[in-house]
Amino acid sequence: CVEFQQRLVKLRAAQQEKEYQEMTQDVTRLERETRLKEQDAFATFKDQIGFGLHVVVIMYTCYLLGEYAGQSFSSSSSAASDHMPFL
Repeated sequence: CVEFQQRLVKLRAAQQEKEYQEMTQDVTRLERETRLKEQDAFATFKDQIGFGLHVVVIMYTCYLLGEYAGQSFSSSSSAASDHMPFL
C-alpha cells in the first residue's frame, strides 16, 4: 500500500506539471511572434528592393536640399564666401 501511495504522489505531481505546462505555454506567444517578425523583416526580394530604393531617394533628397541651402547661403553673403571658400 506504501508503494501505491508513493506512485500516486508521483502521478499527481506529473499531472500537475503537465497542467502547468499547458497553462503557461502561451504566456510568451506575443514576444515569440514579434521576434519571428523581426527576424523575417526583409525576407522577400521585394521588401529588400523597396527599402533600398527608399534609402536612395531619401539620400538624394537630402543632397538636393543641402546643395540648394549651400548655394543660397553662398550667393546671399559674399563675406561668407570669402571666409568659407568651399561654399
